[in-house]
Amino acid sequence: MLVYQAGEKYQLLFIFPKATQQNSDPQLDHYNVFYPSGSANLMADDPGIRY
Repeated sequence: MLVYQAGEKYQLLFIFPKATQQNSDPQLDHYNVFYPSGSANLMADDPGIRY
């Protein structure tokens, strides 16, 4: 997974499969636009996921 900070609030996550002997240069599987603050649970004092 590669993480790119896209502005102050968002991250772009690029997900690749693991490299193997048969496929030493895997291509992009999928990508996500991630909003880290949206994963926080303030009532449980959980800051959420940070990459």
